[in-house]
Amino acid sequence: MRWSRYPINTTKETPSEAEVVSHQLMLRAGLIRRLAAGIYTWTPFGLRSLRKVEQIIREEMDRAGALELLMPAVQPAELWQESGRWEQYGPELLRLKDRHQRDFVIGPTHEEVITDLARRELKSYRQLPANFYQIQVKFRDEIRPRFGVMRGREFIMKDAYSFHLTQESLQQGYEAMRDAYVRMFERMGLEFRPVKADTGSIGGTASEEFQVLADSGEDAIAVSDGADQYAANLELAPALAPTRARPPAAATLQKVATPGAKTIDALANFLKIPAARTLKLLMVDGAEGGTGAAPLEFTDHIGVPLREGLLFVHNTLVGCGLREHIRLGASGKIVSAFDIASVMALGADWANSARGFMFAIGCIQSQSCHTNKCPTGVATQDPLRQRALVVPDKAERVHNFHRNTLKALAEMIAAAGLSHPAQIEARHLVRRMSASEI
Repeated sequence: MRWSRYPINTTKETPSEAEVVSHQLMLRAGLIRRLAAGIYTWTPFGLRSLRKVEQIIREEMDRAGALELLMPAVQPAELWQESGRWEQYGPELLRLKDRHQRDFVIGPTHEEVITDLARRELKSYRQLPANFYQIQVKFRDEIRPRFGVMRGREFIMKDAYSFHLTQESLQQGYEAMRDAYVRMFERMGLEFRPVKADTGSIGGTASEEFQVLADSGEDAIAVSDGADQYAANLELAPALAPTRARPPAAATLQKVATPGAKTIDALANFLKIPAARTLKLLMVDGAEGGTGAAPLEFTDHIGVPLREGLLFVHNTLVGCGLREHIRLGASGKIVSAFDIASVMALGADWANSARGFMFAIGCIQSQSCHTNKCPTGVATQDPLRQRALVVPDKAERVHNFHRNTLKALAEMIAAAGLSHPAQIEARHLVRRMSASEI
C-alpha cells in the first residue's frame, strides 16, 4: 500500500499518558493505540514490527529444538485449584464465570494447561525430553499499568515449558534455552544482561532474567566487575556482612537534655555540632510505586521494597543499640489492617496509609495527580474539578475506613493473644512458600 493511502496518522504532540520514550514514540508513530488502561490495539505498522520480533523468536526457539503450539487463553479454574495457585495468585488473576456459572481465568501464564497436556500425551520416558513453546496473548490485572505495552494488562508473551527425565537433561535443556535467548537479544541489537532473579508466583528453584539496560527500566541490578561475572536483580542479591571487625565506639551512649530545642537547627546549635550529625526521624518508604503524584524517577528508582527496607533499618538500629531511642514509621501500599500489622511486626512503630485514605476519598488511580486534571477532584487545584469532591459524603467514607481498619487491626491483635499492636513480632507472621514449606 502507498503511504498516501495509509489511513492511520502519526502525531506531532506527545500524549500526556506516555511517560517513557518508547511509549511516546510508539504512540506518535501510530504503532499502537490505547483502548483501555493497559490494553492496546496494534495498528498495521505496529503489527508488522511485532511480527518481525516474533519471527526472530520463532527461528531461535525452533533452532533450539522446541516445538510450537498454541494453548487457549481462557482456562478452567479446576486446573488452577489443583495446582494451588487459584488462592495464591492474587488479584492479578482475572477470573470470570460462563453462563453455567463455572469458574474460568484469562491466563497470565500456562503452567497448568501445559502440565495437563503433558500428563495426557506423554506416556513413556522415550518421549522425553520434550520442549513446547507458544506466542500467546496473556492477561494480568496490574493495579497500575503503565509504560505502554511494556507493562500492560493484556500482552503477548513467548513462554516455553520443557519436561525431562533427569536433572542432567533438565540442565542441558536450560542451557539450550539460555543460549537461544542470548541469540534473540543479540539479533535484535539490544544491550542486555542475564541476571539471577526471584522465581515469583511461577515457582521453581532458580530463575534468570534477561534485563535490557535502559534508563526507563523499573528494576535495579547488582553486577560484579570481577571474574565471576555475577549479576542479579537487586531484590535477590545478598547483602554480605562486613569482613572486618567493627571498631570500638569513640564515646559512650548518653542521654542529653535539650530543653526548648524543637527543630534540628535548634538542636545542632544547642549541642554545637553540625546538623548532619543529628537524627530526628526515620521514614522507611517502599519503592513499590505511587499513584502518580511522585516524579517518575522517584517512583522507579528511589527507595527499597518496603518490608526489606524496614527489616534492614530495624536490625541496623538494634545492632547499634539505638532502636529504643528512635521511632520508625513505614509507608508504601499500606491499606488493610493486615498491612499495618505486618509492618509493625517487622519493626515499625506506626504506619502511614496514604493510599487507603486516597481510595476512601474516591481516588480511581487515573495517574493524573501531576496534571492538575484529577477526574474525581481529589488531587487538583482546579476549582471546577474540586466540585466533584462532595466533602460531607467523603468525610463519612474516610471516617468509616479509619474506624473499620482499626477495628479489624484490634481483632487481629486479639486473635493473636496480644493486647496492643506494639506486642506483635515477626514470629507472629508466617508465609506459605510452597505446598510443603511455610
